[in-house]
Amino acid sequence: MPQALDIRQKSELRRNPGARFSAAIKTVPGATRFVVKGVPEGSAEYVFIDTVLTRLPGGDLLALGEDDRISDIEFIDDALIRNVVLLLGRLEQLHRYIRTGMHDAAVLNLSLAPPRQLINRKPSRTGEATVRRAIETFTLGLDLPVVMAIGNDGPDPGTMNPWAKASGVITVSAADQAGTRLWDQASRTSANDDLFVVSAWGIDTVTARDTRYESDLPIEPEIVRMFSAERAKSLRFVTGTSFAAPQVGKVLCGLHQMMVALRMTLSSTVTDQFVNPPYIRALVDSAIDREAPQFHLRQVEKAKKYAGLSVTLPEGHKQELHDAVQRSAADLDLRLTPATAQRYLRQIARPLTEAPEAPPFVAVESLGARLAELRLSDLLPIFADPQDPRIPDWRAALAATGDPLVLPSDLARQIEAYCENYDLVLALPLAVSE
Repeated sequence: MPQALDIRQKSELRRNPGARFSAAIKTVPGATRFVVKGVPEGSAEYVFIDTVLTRLPGGDLLALGEDDRISDIEFIDDALIRNVVLLLGRLEQLHRYIRTGMHDAAVLNLSLAPPRQLINRKPSRTGEATVRRAIETFTLGLDLPVVMAIGNDGPDPGTMNPWAKASGVITVSAADQAGTRLWDQASRTSANDDLFVVSAWGIDTVTARDTRYESDLPIEPEIVRMFSAERAKSLRFVTGTSFAAPQVGKVLCGLHQMMVALRMTLSSTVTDQFVNPPYIRALVDSAIDREAPQFHLRQVEKAKKYAGLSVTLPEGHKQELHDAVQRSAADLDLRLTPATAQRYLRQIARPLTEAPEAPPFVAVESLGARLAELRLSDLLPIFADPQDPRIPDWRAALAATGDPLVLPSDLARQIEAYCENYDLVLALPLAVSE
């Protein structure tokens, strides 16, 4: 069995047996109760990843490292431990929400990272192994897409958010709205990183201003031009990778709404009129103002109803799609997963005009036009197993049926408007006071 502590950790603990260390203790499944009984009151237990976060003398950690019920011990910087405790608490809460069906989140958006001064420091104290393990309970365990900001600590290579290196994560950098250049301060990956990274509009994006602190800021003329004088009072320009990540969320909203509309269209129990299940974006962040304009009415907890998109199909559309799928026998797994989300983003992303070597750019504009052009065969690279040898046969069979459009043009435009104007958020602020 692998040792919970490596040689370097053991040496550090032996040199400082009386010093206290903040640590994440990973147990074998079901053994967290054993650890909790032997650690100070106030230690935090996270059953969903079989982990206890605590602060113990070096001698005690050495003893725990010899117990076969302990599989890993990770030291965490004392200045960071509180945020890790809060983050894991929110992720465990969301994990329970999804497992019980309390909230059917389609995507998880995380805009959190350890401070730059801890990134690439040796030995690592960012808690990245523990946080990644928690994130992977969503990407690998629940098959839920997770969108994370790459960080604002660039432009040096290797400055990216280490928590965003969890398997299956969609990592987002920031570019200008036109998709020409990457933001100078966006964090960068290392040469040996094998990650899924895209860029999106994150330079001078528009967001709600916090009226408690920013009401005296001048109104931006460009925002007045984009919206109206009245709306501009509650909006402001912001720049950062945390603001680029929700742009990718909007694109995935389009994929989600198209996918559920098709799934319901193919259902034998649904008529030509139905309501799409809503697209819910779970958001864990350190700065969520629940009362900010444009935000509080869009939260799951406060919305008068979960806003689903009302769909009316034209005559014959349902039968046409049903017949084409039936005759081709195409095996489409119509779920929004980390794999299908990445395939779709890879399909629609384009190189940045001035930085083609940078992460490809995902544009929100023309979302409806893209959806309106999708034919059933276009879904094969997204929702079928890419290694399935039957794909050429399915493609040929769909062509023989006329390869119908997935969405009526009116519905594609409705989905674009829905994703642009309605962002239903399950808000999980990192701060304990709400």
